[in-house]
Amino acid sequence: MNRRLGALLLPMLVLALAACGSPRADDGVIQVYAASSLQDVIPEEADAIADWGSTVRIQATYDSSSRLRTQIEQGAPADLFLSADDVNVGLLYDKGIVGTTTAGFAGNRLELVVPTDSATVEAWTDLATPGVRIVAADPLVPITTYAEQVVSILAKDRHAPAGFVAAYRDNVVSREDNVRAVLAKVELGEADAAFVYATDARGSTRVRVLPLPEAAAAFEVRYEGVVLSDGKRGDAAAAFLAWLGTEQGAAILEAHGFTRLPH
Repeated sequence: MNRRLGALLLPMLVLALAACGSPRADDGVIQVYAASSLQDVIPEEADAIADWGSTVRIQATYDSSSRLRTQIEQGAPADLFLSADDVNVGLLYDKGIVGTTTAGFAGNRLELVVPTDSATVEAWTDLATPGVRIVAADPLVPITTYAEQVVSILAKDRHAPAGFVAAYRDNVVSREDNVRAVLAKVELGEADAAFVYATDARGSTRVRVLPLPEAAAAFEVRYEGVVLSDGKRGDAAAAFLAWLGTEQGAAILEAHGFTRLPH
């Protein structure tokens, strides 16, 4: 969205927030359930809108998109779901839990990371070497789905070792709850390599990024936001989701390494 549209949306957001009620114990809080890879950027988005003078604030819960989706299905009091994919949003849609406001708001890419002081994995082809410790997330977590897709792309590269996909899977030694937990394993030296989001890799000084072939490096993922039909502050949640797509909101996302989605 352009800067003019962002300026038009901001008063709408102020009005939506002001309509949410007086600041009683649980009033004025937009409950945002967000993918763990967003945990550095959402506080900055919240700070950017703090000048509204409203009692409303953003309270965020972070985890893998699949775990958050399960919590929402079980009745978690969320107003807005920010997922690292559209699959989990679709599953909520199928159950009638989402409202009518849905929007893609950011993109991301995957990177292969290794501990800074380790030489066990020096190239992506080493992922097929027996004994290499790869850490991944649970099968339903978006980063795992994306990593499997990237591995399939790598397997088609002319430099890929024979049986690359099977060898990669055989080397996965643990499954974590979300991408931040995956990154932590590599940072601590408890794994030799992992695929994480580019935005997570850039925030760490304890991992280094290994180059990937162009086809794998170009793989892009889409973050989807949706207002939940059972939320108490749907108008404010919709306005905040719209804010993320404005010039101002998108600039904060880009500063953290996220990409803009093509229009």
